Amino acid sequence: MWIADVAALVSRQTGIDWQRVADSAQAVEAERMLHAGLLLASDLLKARLPDKVLEMVQADAVSARLVERTLKWLPAAGSAPPGLLERAAYRLGMRGGLISGPAYLLRLSLSPTEEDWKNGAEDKRHRFLDALRRPFRLARKYGRDGKS
Repeated sequence: MWIADVAALVSRQTGIDWQRVADSAQAVEAERMLHAGLLLASDLLKARLPDKVLEMVQADAVSARLVERTLKWLPAAGSAPPGLLERAAYRLGMRGGLISGPAYLLRLSLSPTEEDWKNGAEDKRHRFLDALRRPFRLARKYGRDGKS
């Protein structure tokens, strides 16, 4: 769904300030995420990127490897999610770097989501306890073999 959203945005919004997009991604250390999303939109859904943008995203070898992993997982459409360690390695690659990769993975691992809150009202929950429970819920959900 998100790949289609990116492709639709790129296809319909002809006045995108690509330099601003690149600068914004760089400011939050999300260049790989941007490049991977644009590569997926371009490769899978044939979204047309400006030549300069296409050259930039194709030159990012790490993003290309992340896209390869994504393409491997897409046909399963959630019925066979990757295992916990494989998902962690993927998340590390999304941010890269010795500090930013693990920090991103840690934030994702400890930040409760809607799925974590579904059993109770958010205002009655303890955010700290939710953050501590989340890694255990993820381990149960994805386990070693990746089965839910």
